[in-house]
Amino acid sequence: MNVESTVKAIKAVIGDGLMPLHDPFISNEDVDRVRRAAASEPVGYGFIAQLQDAVAERCHRKYAIAVSSGTAALHLALIVAGVKRGDRVMVPSLTFAGVAAAVKYCDASPVFYDYHNMPMEGVGSAARIMGDILGWPEALAQEPSRRKVDIEDAAAALGSSYKRQPAGSAGLISTLSFNHNKIVAGSGGGMVLTDDVGVADQVRHLATTARMIPGDHFYEHDAVGFNYRMSNLSAALALGQVFRLDGIIERKQALADRYERTLGGLYWTPMGERSVYWNGWLNAIQLRDREERDAVMFALKDAGIQSRALYHPLHWQAPYRGEPAAGAQAVGWWEKTVLLPSGKSACR
Repeated sequence: MNVESTVKAIKAVIGDGLMPLHDPFISNEDVDRVRRAAASEPVGYGFIAQLQDAVAERCHRKYAIAVSSGTAALHLALIVAGVKRGDRVMVPSLTFAGVAAAVKYCDASPVFYDYHNMPMEGVGSAARIMGDILGWPEALAQEPSRRKVDIEDAAAALGSSYKRQPAGSAGLISTLSFNHNKIVAGSGGGMVLTDDVGVADQVRHLATTARMIPGDHFYEHDAVGFNYRMSNLSAALALGQVFRLDGIIERKQALADRYERTLGGLYWTPMGERSVYWNGWLNAIQLRDREERDAVMFALKDAGIQSRALYHPLHWQAPYRGEPAAGAQAVGWWEKTVLLPSGKSACR
């Protein structure tokens, strides 16, 4: 296909008119729940507790701790994993910048790797962050260990699975995001998941400013903690989407099927195994080169359709230049890939 025919094919799937990249699947019931939270317990924790229980069950985890963002979740995971100044941490090059930033928050250094090409011994690293790309459960395919310091960044992979193992269940610790563009949107927020009670207790303590709580009357702290708590309003917004997640995924997979049928060989998936179940978070196409990628994105923009390139490889970005990296695959994917509208509006 040329640029014109590619844009025409995309319009055939999602229709004409303004189209966001990924608007959330928020219902009237979700909005009503937020109103109830605001009216009855604006600084309470009731919906947070329900969200933690629902996500822990979905991800086959014993413990879930809601926090303020996916980046905060990763930061806490690294601290609890023992990462300290001068350590090295394995990080996928093709991911959101917050992943590498969390490593830097610990005064540690990222060592970047390509998806499908992770050094299993971690080249002497203190920990490995294993990423799930575009909602695909890539980390699970790498067989992370719950004994070693493996952290699964399942930011947008909630609902996906590999060999029936759910995303968010891998490694010693896993993390999720409830940012506004994720499959479950809480207008912000994240989560740390683990099966280790000691890890859970430490994360919970640090996320609440390391406050010692013999009662409700005193502000005593036994460590430098962080104000990383999720708001009850965010939890109220996200909760109903977790309950409806299977229905949301069904709609997103139907959209993916329409894209694949219409776009043919342009349609791209980073994992193609039958044992993979994908939540349909973001659909993508791969074009010949960077020039064609940009031409398609600008043509879509002119038509009012939002699209995006993949994450710019982290080892190319200013804060991380000079860090060890193996990123040839990341560069190749970034140069050719366009992310397509995949949210509620596109699933109409």
